[in-house]
Amino acid sequence: MSERFEDDELLEALAASIDAAQPMPASAVELARAAWDARALDAEFAALVADSLSPDEERLAVRAQSGPRMLSFSAGDVALELEVEPIGTGVHRVAGQLLPPGAARVTLERGGEAQHAEADATGRFAFERVGEGAVRLRVEDARDRAVVSAWFRV
Repeated sequence: MSERFEDDELLEALAASIDAAQPMPASAVELARAAWDARALDAEFAALVADSLSPDEERLAVRAQSGPRMLSFSAGDVALELEVEPIGTGVHRVAGQLLPPGAARVTLERGGEAQHAEADATGRFAFERVGEGAVRLRVEDARDRAVVSAWFRV
């Protein structure tokens, strides 16, 4: 056990020496985040093709009076149908279906946060508790094909 402790001390001393000789630039965190976000560049962009809110309602983030908000995104031969329904103050349920149907990993992204869901064989998935704000969805199917939706407000 003392050998492991000595290894940790050695690594800490090495890290301190490197920091003293060549400190990490302040922009390193920003560059790392930009590199992480760039992974979406290999994905197809799914454009918003339909939204049940009028442009004025969307701009004001007002919920449609007649029920849940319905959104449709399209990227080539892939479509993403969403239903956004308030379930409490500032909290929504986001349910969707992939077309054509199929299993996939779906990630709801908001800034540095992410929630994950699995689409079943019929392409259906849901996020049960989504706070208000700008989000987007990233869908990765079994063939490693990635589709990223446009940002939208919940």
